[in-house]
Amino acid sequence: MKKLMLGVLILIPIIVVLTIGLVANFVSVMAYIAVESVTVENDNIELERTLSESDWYSAAELCELMGVKVLPERATNKDVEITLSGITPLDPEITDADGDGIDDVTGEYYVRLFGADKETVVSLIGTAAADNGYLAVTEYCTFDLTVTAEGSVSARCSVRVTGDLTAIRLDGASSVRIGERISLGAIYTPIDAEVRDIEWSSSAPEVATVDRNGIVLGVSEGSAVITASAVTADGRVEGSVTVEVVRGATLFGSEVHTHLREIDLSDLGFGSAAEVNFATLVNCSLVGDTLVIDADAEEAMFVTAAGEPVSFVVVGENDLVIHGAKDGDVLDLGGVSVWLTVDWLSDLRTGSVPEITEWRTSDASVAAVDAGGNVTAKSGGQVTVTALTSGGDVSVDLVVARKIAVVQTQETEKTMQAGLARETVVATGRYGEGGSIVGNSFAVEIRYPVPAEGEDEGAFYRDFVFELTAEGMDADELAKYARFEGNTVIFDYDKAHADGAFAERTKVTVTVSARYPKYDDESLSRYATTSFFFYVVDGIETSSYDEMKTALTSGIAVALAASVPVTRGNEGIDVYADIYGNGYMVHAEKDQMGSTSGMFVVKADGVTVSNLTVRANAVPEDGKIDAATYQAGYCIRYFKFNGRMMRDERIEYCVLENARVTLGFAGAEATVEGCIIRNTSGGGVHIRNSANTFNDVTFRNSVFSNCLSPSNFEYKTNYNGDDTGATPNVAEGDITRSRLTIEGFLDVYGWYDINEGSFVPDATLKDALASAGGGTVDDAQVDAVQALLRTAALESTYLEQFRRSYEGGVYVHVAFMSTGLMARSWLVEDDNYTCEDGRFHVVSSSDIDSTLLDAISNLLKNPLYLWSYDDSVTDLTPASVLVVNTALIERLHGER
Repeated sequence: MKKLMLGVLILIPIIVVLTIGLVANFVSVMAYIAVESVTVENDNIELERTLSESDWYSAAELCELMGVKVLPERATNKDVEITLSGITPLDPEITDADGDGIDDVTGEYYVRLFGADKETVVSLIGTAAADNGYLAVTEYCTFDLTVTAEGSVSARCSVRVTGDLTAIRLDGASSVRIGERISLGAIYTPIDAEVRDIEWSSSAPEVATVDRNGIVLGVSEGSAVITASAVTADGRVEGSVTVEVVRGATLFGSEVHTHLREIDLSDLGFGSAAEVNFATLVNCSLVGDTLVIDADAEEAMFVTAAGEPVSFVVVGENDLVIHGAKDGDVLDLGGVSVWLTVDWLSDLRTGSVPEITEWRTSDASVAAVDAGGNVTAKSGGQVTVTALTSGGDVSVDLVVARKIAVVQTQETEKTMQAGLARETVVATGRYGEGGSIVGNSFAVEIRYPVPAEGEDEGAFYRDFVFELTAEGMDADELAKYARFEGNTVIFDYDKAHADGAFAERTKVTVTVSARYPKYDDESLSRYATTSFFFYVVDGIETSSYDEMKTALTSGIAVALAASVPVTRGNEGIDVYADIYGNGYMVHAEKDQMGSTSGMFVVKADGVTVSNLTVRANAVPEDGKIDAATYQAGYCIRYFKFNGRMMRDERIEYCVLENARVTLGFAGAEATVEGCIIRNTSGGGVHIRNSANTFNDVTFRNSVFSNCLSPSNFEYKTNYNGDDTGATPNVAEGDITRSRLTIEGFLDVYGWYDINEGSFVPDATLKDALASAGGGTVDDAQVDAVQALLRTAALESTYLEQFRRSYEGGVYVHVAFMSTGLMARSWLVEDDNYTCEDGRFHVVSSSDIDSTLLDAISNLLKNPLYLWSYDDSVTDLTPASVLVVNTALIERLHGER
């Protein structure tokens, strides 16, 4: 026994810490319990302007106003982050083309997030101490607050900072010719203020008149102040503009309606025939100072000596016209009514207009008209308004629809950023009755404005224009595969699949615009349009486990529309096509899967598993994970299939959790990017190389946490390598050569307390000691050696740089290990192992040379490799706890 113990003591500096993690022999780790939902009780709120810092809204106040709830209650990190998006100013004096909350003209902010010091501008605020901050809003606007937990589980609240009408600005031409009309528009502050009645007036009616619709008629040269006013609860609000009236081509403008074919030029405002260019007469002639229109002509024209064209339209003597609106004008549903009057159509007709005996509409459910010609919108549609007079009837055709200042959809650029991938993927198909694949659909819902109570949905959506564009396709090509019907995108699965239209993930943009923008001003009308995008793939959309299994085993890609429980016992899914999780989860119950069963087993080249949470087991009630907690279930497994290595596999932006091992590779070329691997009773990842089974695995910008053991790059004793050489007997560059590559960063929360477990499995240690000592080893001897190993690990000078003291414990860090003890590792740095993360140190038992190690030479020829942080690493220490938030997700997406 003494000789045996001496051999073991010599062994201590070599394998003590280096063999940590062969299996999970440490006591336990606490599981990371993920947030599964964030909800807001109030998804539409109104805030007041913050006129001083004391009025600013804190993150806690905003959460209370929104009614934020994070589940489950026992989630590890229930802190939320609050971000701004979809910013639209409601003050017409603010120009904000890029929606960043800053006035493009003044450079001043009108909505912004500040840190706790109320000085530092920040991109988010939240409930975590480091994210304390405030929301400041100085002007009327609308925006979204997105409340996010763990960087990807979110809810949206629409915020309106608005109020009653506070200002009116008049928009339109600043001059008008005598005899002509211009229409002035009222621009409100806020721009979406509900105004039902406007009064118009002119300071000089002898110069310019204005009717009750804001239509100005030039009467004589000069200027007049036109004023629009509205009454609010706080008083009268007015807006004015000065209109210059200038001389026109005639007293009636440049177009004259006439029932006369002989017109004295003086009646048109000309002094003599000398003011007319004779060479330009069309369908008319001049006889002295009289214009004579040809007998059979309906129209005529000439050009004045000043070069201004004048046209004439011949009408009936008793023809009437409605003023206040013309055919095709839009009556604003929910806006100001229109006042109609009747006049002679001929500008030269004199005498009283026939008495109006009745006003009527063709459809009173669309628009109503009173005895004074006041037309009020009732519902969307088309309507004819008719004036019945003693001299005949006259009508005008109107469209009744919303004039919309601001458009907001339920789907936004922000809401489409689902899961760790920050994207949404839509499939072209879905399963219909009988298992046939039919075209999928995607509904676009309007969040603002809202339909009136009882309003027909179809009529409501007709007030908007829906458009689709796709990268790499022109409009005609896209229309063959996807089109809008109302507010819903309809895909033609059969056509798209046959043509391979979406064989590659394709970016599709949806644009929604008001059919009738409230304002003509381009700086304001832009707010009546919004857009967002998603990606489209050839495949099926589902929230059913059976449908998912049917599709994936048939080689059809899947996009999830909801989280999916495993419903077939311990039966996993053989995968032959891509999976797009859209941030959703596929989950099994505790011990539902078999001990080595993969929830997904990939069996085809080029498969992408994206944006999916795979949960192989439920979290225990006490939240503790020990070696026995998860003895069942892998999340995803890759096996060499049909005798060949799997190629071009990809796992991206996934959360793999609650498993014996999350990822198992046995013959695969794969890239794991932007993933979070956590909560395992074994290692997070197991890469198995045996016989002629090879693996080429790359980890890029990923995180391991809450794993009871390090991950393992294992070489079996029958691996096809050369025991006598330093490298495998496979040529450099051969596709079957096993490799491990770490690109970007690999955060591993893998600090293990030396006092909290045994470093080597008892059975493995017993075999090693028996081989080294040449005799039989009993359990008591194994226990004694385990105690010596712990003591030596705490005292070894060689291991000093890897030890770190924390809260009474002594910790060492191990991320990956590769074989050792009973089998050789073939990973050679800068040969078939490369690492860009400078925090890692590769430690090998062969680094230590001693003539006293001859007694355990069988161990020396099988050196163990470990990838570890040393004591100089400060960003991940034994005190560090994984925090999944926006900052981490941005790192997952970061450049290498």
